[in-house]
Amino acid sequence: MRYIYLSLKVVILLFLLIIAFNNFQDVSFYWIFGNNELPLIVLLFAFFVLGIFVGILGMMGRSWRSKRQISSLKKTSKQLQKEIQKQNNPTNTDQ
Repeated sequence: MRYIYLSLKVVILLFLLIIAFNNFQDVSFYWIFGNNELPLIVLLFAFFVLGIFVGILGMMGRSWRSKRQISSLKKTSKQLQKEIQKQNNPTNTDQ
């Protein structure tokens, strides 16, 4: 099974390299600061990296929220465990 995954990765890598080498023609890129002539593969790679960066930033907020919720639930769980222990082990000082 490991060899199948490895061969699949190699095939995908070769496919992407072939696409990259076939997209070296320059394209005009108009943006806020002017106009640039860049190879298409450079623009594709730049926007790919930008997409990864934006995705990571988007997931960070969700991750932080989840961590806060987990710590809050752990604190609540500890409090409830203490209450259960008090109810199971009552200390009678009346005697």
